[in-house]
Amino acid sequence: ASSAGGGVALMTVHHSKGLEYPVCFLVKCGKKFNRRDSQQTLIYDKDMGVGIKLSDGKGKRDTLLRRSMTLGKVHRSTEEEMRTLYVALTRARERLYLTATIKKPYAALYRECAMGGSADILGAPDHLSWVLSALPLSNALVQLWYHRAERIRKTEHNKGWKYRTS
Repeated sequence: ASSAGGGVALMTVHHSKGLEYPVCFLVKCGKKFNRRDSQQTLIYDKDMGVGIKLSDGKGKRDTLLRRSMTLGKVHRSTEEEMRTLYVALTRARERLYLTATIKKPYAALYRECAMGGSADILGAPDHLSWVLSALPLSNALVQLWYHRAERIRKTEHNKGWKYRTS
């Protein structure tokens, strides 16, 4: 949409590179990173060749070469996810909204706060983990939210999370 038309532009993060908008929404921040490439039995790397899991009669075992290749793939994938998140976070001029769907939101806040905001960068499962680890969360406040949410969850008889402001 043109900026003069006041329309809405929907695009991927990759297509938004170099552009800015007054308001941006970054959705599905809780979606797990795709790590399927590193879980395949056979992995190919242009510099290292082919790595394969070997069968020992009890199951398939990683070889040292395949494990090294897997770590390299995860590392490169994480770097790309970081670049993507950086681009997404820097598109908004005035407001940025992040959305995520997670099963236990207060538990996620509590976990990040308990870690002191120092998320395992390479082991982070999603963008939300990185964002939460950067927030200055008060441990006492997060504990209060977590325990309140547990009470709400129990009273709702597993109908899902209900957010209340009172």
